[in-house]
Amino acid sequence: INSFHHQSIKDLAPNLKVVAHDPKDGIIEAVMSTDDVAFLGVQWHPELLFENRPKDKKLFDYVVNEL
Repeated sequence: INSFHHQSIKDLAPNLKVVAHDPKDGIIEAVMSTDDVAFLGVQWHPELLFENRPKDKKLFDYVVNEL
């Protein structure tokens, strides 16, 4: 995760669950909906990393092709 933002999630909505966090500071980096909707929120920039990092490429492809 390329974590270089200065804002982060403080209070998570009841219908969201954390699916990624920064292990260095515990900041929530990605959430998904627990409802039956296609929703994914990330607080990093996978589009900046997908050429060199397979996991970010998979995420980028999922968002572009599946959501």
